[in-house]
Amino acid sequence: MVSTGFYTGVAAGLLVSLITFFIAKLLPWVHNVLSKEAKLPAKWQWFDDTDKEPIGTLTIKQTGNIVKGELIRNTSTGGEKKQRRFILTGKLYCDKLIALYKEPGNPRLVSGALVLKLRSNREHFYGRTLYLKHDSGNVVAPKFIFSTSEELPELGEKYLGLDKQKTSLETSNNNPKPKK
Repeated sequence: MVSTGFYTGVAAGLLVSLITFFIAKLLPWVHNVLSKEAKLPAKWQWFDDTDKEPIGTLTIKQTGNIVKGELIRNTSTGGEKKQRRFILTGKLYCDKLIALYKEPGNPRLVSGALVLKLRSNREHFYGRTLYLKHDSGNVVAPKFIFSTSEELPELGEKYLGLDKQKTSLETSNNNPKPKK
């Protein structure tokens, strides 16, 4: 014969399990609603200083100020069509996104950092990435733009330096111009 204490224990265990389940599922949603950080769109186009066309995409999932996502680069820095995938984790502080990224499964452990500023009605991120370029052994910091539209923003060409002819020394991302 089973005592009433047993049934009370089972009922309490089920109740605690249900409460824990709802808290775990609802807490991120409540955090998003109460958060004062910018609410970001999920899909972004990725532009760099090599072309006026997107070189890839950024897909993010935001919970309050915590941002996780996936960068997919469709064009390499050399211009050839080659898809690479990076996992991104970071935080949004007011209008700045600071994030680290890495390429999963790569034995060379390709990783870097992004520092981006949100502009234009939350439609564009302007900023830089910092990473080690393995083939040259240099740390580089190229400029990037992430946009919610398929088109490069109006001021994007100027920011990326696509509005002027580049000399061979300027095409390297971090080499200073020679002094005259």
